[in-house]
Amino acid sequence: MATHISDQVKALNEFKSFPNGTVGIRYGAFTLSGATTPVTLDNGDLISMFRAYKGETIVGCYAYADAVDAGSALEWNVGYNADAVLVGGAQAAKTSTANATAIFSALTIGRTAGGTDTFQAAFTPINLAADAMIQIEIGTKSGTQAAGSFKLWLMVA
Repeated sequence: MATHISDQVKALNEFKSFPNGTVGIRYGAFTLSGATTPVTLDNGDLISMFRAYKGETIVGCYAYADAVDAGSALEWNVGYNADAVLVGGAQAAKTSTANATAIFSALTIGRTAGGTDTFQAAFTPINLAADAMIQIEIGTKSGTQAAGSFKLWLMVA
């Protein structure tokens, strides 16, 4: 199992929302150049997309994927992990899977049809008790990995 990091995590260019009802959007993208570059995604791999902070409430999420699977096997989840912290720019080992599917479970967008998206609004708002990393978890790897991107927009209040 490997953990990969989006450019937004590397650049530390996230905002912190203000209290009293402000809704903010967090965005992260992870791009694959092709079958093996820069990485080959495998079952159980994590992609750390961006941070969300203690006290924030997740109120919605929009997910997008290009045709990163030239076949029809890809399945992925979106969740958060308070145990996943950056240490010197490297991702610490994942120690919990309890929230791996808290936002989306078993997404199939990104298969051959590609460029499809989905909006998840039918979940109870998630109040974060600690800083957390919003992560994509690969449930079932691509049959044939192709170039493209995973993108997430998270609505937080």
